[in-house]
Amino acid sequence: MVGSGGLRKHLDGRNSTSLFMLAILALVLLLVLVFSVTKNLEQDSPSLSQTPSSEAEFYANKDFGIINVHEHIQSFKESKRFLEAMDIANVSVTILLGSPEATLFSGRTGFKEYDANNEEVLKIIREYPDRFMFLPTMYPGDPRKLEKLKDYMGRGGVGLKLYSGHTFFYENPLNESSMTPVYAYLEENDIPLLIHVNPGRPHIRAEFENLLDRFPDLTINCPHFCLSSIADDRLSYFLDKYPNLYSDVSFGFYAQDGLERISRNTTKFKEMLTKYQDRFMFGTDMVVTEHPRKTTEWIYNLTMCYRDMLEKEEYYCKVGTDFEGHFKGLALDASILRKIYYENPQRFFKGKL
Repeated sequence: MVGSGGLRKHLDGRNSTSLFMLAILALVLLLVLVFSVTKNLEQDSPSLSQTPSSEAEFYANKDFGIINVHEHIQSFKESKRFLEAMDIANVSVTILLGSPEATLFSGRTGFKEYDANNEEVLKIIREYPDRFMFLPTMYPGDPRKLEKLKDYMGRGGVGLKLYSGHTFFYENPLNESSMTPVYAYLEENDIPLLIHVNPGRPHIRAEFENLLDRFPDLTINCPHFCLSSIADDRLSYFLDKYPNLYSDVSFGFYAQDGLERISRNTTKFKEMLTKYQDRFMFGTDMVVTEHPRKTTEWIYNLTMCYRDMLEKEEYYCKVGTDFEGHFKGLALDASILRKIYYENPQRFFKGKL
């Protein structure tokens, strides 16, 4: 039989144990809550290391996925890490362009092995049809070029990529008669064209203008600010005169130079992208290959440098061992970002994305 003093001690002990258990339970519930909130924040944030710092950046991440209209890839093997980087950077769809080996590997020359790369890209879009789209390329001197174009369109192509205005690949006039059936087929079937053009060369500019005049309903992306980011009056001339002409914001191999140029001239470029907000699209042109430095992190970082250039007033960009530094950006309005990231690509590709 337990006396009153013993009973009190017994009850006090039980109460202490109960309070201790309640405290432990409360702590566990608190930890679960904190973990849940943290996880949700990480999932909602635009990247592993960034959270939205402006209304424009928040809008870009929360309301839609980004469409990247300009990219190259060596083979199917690189698609997984490319996709991983896309997921972190909130890129929903990437347009992959068929490429000659000289685009993929330094030191190569000539327009070769492009058919093989077209087939590699086709493997990727078959595996990831909701994440990648395909623009095949072709050699203008190929007698079967129109036949091949029709075949690629039947196998999932959404446009055509030509390098014929590129200084490294230029051989014949852009407006040569043998290309007329190709341009006509594209125009008649609402198939867009991405063509690399260097209008700083007077003869290439004249040929390009002739092409634009002869096929006014052909939708064309002349990438890299149409190689006129310095000669912006030339770019304005083209965009004012030809309503179906677009451009993208990629700089390719010269990414550092391009970002530095914009950093030095933010007012000019902000005015340009505001005035022509219906004509610019997001692109990166990183050229993803098996090179050891082109890791998932490298792809992600360079993608974010382009995003930060558009979204922020100032940003830090580090792309592996390629380059790093502090830059000034354009801090574009959310409505303009939506056009560059999503609406303009959708219109350019006729809603096929």
